[in-house]
Amino acid sequence: MEFDLIIAGADCAGSTVAKLVGEAGYSVLLIDEKDEGELGRPWHDAVFPFVFELTGIKPFGKERTAASTKIFSPNQKISGVVVGGKDYLVSREELSAKLIGSIKNIDNIVFKDKTEVIRPLQKDNSVVGVELKEMGAVKQYKSNITVDATGFKSVLRKQMPFESGIDSSDVDDYETCVTTKQIRKRKEGDIVGESVWGVYGGGMWVNNDRPGISEVGLRYRGTLDLNINEILGEFSKSREYIDDKIITARTELVPVRRSYDQLVSNGFMLVGVSGCQSDAMSGMGVSASVLAGSLAAKTIINAIKEKKYDMRTLWPYQVEYIREKGAEYSGLDIMKKYFQYITEDEFNFLFEKEIITFEIIEYLGGKKETTAEISFRQLFLKFMKGMLYKPGLMNRLRKAISQGEKMRKIYAKFPEKYDKELFEKWKFNVNKLINKVKKECSKFDDGIEYNH
Repeated sequence: MEFDLIIAGADCAGSTVAKLVGEAGYSVLLIDEKDEGELGRPWHDAVFPFVFELTGIKPFGKERTAASTKIFSPNQKISGVVVGGKDYLVSREELSAKLIGSIKNIDNIVFKDKTEVIRPLQKDNSVVGVELKEMGAVKQYKSNITVDATGFKSVLRKQMPFESGIDSSDVDDYETCVTTKQIRKRKEGDIVGESVWGVYGGGMWVNNDRPGISEVGLRYRGTLDLNINEILGEFSKSREYIDDKIITARTELVPVRRSYDQLVSNGFMLVGVSGCQSDAMSGMGVSASVLAGSLAAKTIINAIKEKKYDMRTLWPYQVEYIREKGAEYSGLDIMKKYFQYITEDEFNFLFEKEIITFEIIEYLGGKKETTAEISFRQLFLKFMKGMLYKPGLMNRLRKAISQGEKMRKIYAKFPEKYDKELFEKWKFNVNKLINKVKKECSKFDDGIEYNH
């Protein structure tokens, strides 16, 4: 059987592509190894309003017009409140159910759950479909375009041949973070969420937006071996309103890096976490995945109309993603590489001297689009204050900011159309800067303590 489009992975990214392409009247096969009822995650995430606009799903969940979070330094001696913009706190399971429900109402979309994708089918340096296992039987399905939206597993990406240009290697451990979320009962009432910055190479938080429920979380560098239950247990005990009993918990490994240099090949596309299209600081990927899915769908629809499925035709997807999010995340990726080597004592110093301000945290957390209210003179004075005490640390921060800006400028020059020579030159410049940053950061890699 042949389809216009085959998508492996039915979470937010894959479902968004399927829905939009299916609504345009084209045939789609959407597959996922999980049972339909197991799609999504058993926790809540904040999503931006555009998620509903792009997917056509009616807004649901708790609408937050100015969500407040109390931010703490690692030693929790300094705190302040940051205020975000409008978003919705939604159940990931419910979001997946709504997307799949709408997809099942579209006649030209075939959805197969409990179906394992095995490998991409190749012909003449193009992906022409997939081999999968359905109810124990191995089958092959053909398509004009195939999308890998299998998340961190990246089942198809990891089997792409070298000549495709797609990076088939595993994500480096230093470019991953482990995220654990525990759902616990809490006292009733309105309680502001809390977040502790700079611990364990990441942070801890408690979200109290759901009545009687606290979501206690820890995000830490993927290279660390931590006793998660002990850490989150102590953190919860320090908050009198949180109950000791864990209702449910989940841990997952997510990429925290810029997206892959190449997201498309002949007849093939990476969408969502499989393409590392998630926040390069936090690893959060719902909103970014839906955005990527909508951009991919737009390019796919045009390609099907033109009956051209080569890399040149699919290239606009990558161009638009870089414009929308890729360039921003590339800069944050560079900054994160430096930030993850800042010790807790150094973070405490930055908070104490007000070098890291809550306005900056709002920006880094995606709460504000700019830091226009922070003038160059203010930044200069902050850095000079820090140089008096910790010149080495301030030099690292200076490099983090300047190198992050350099990477954004490189991404701004991404080739508008596919040209092998221009693309190779662009990749050379990207990797040259990445290698320089890695070399600088390797000097900080030894002897860092994360004891809280």
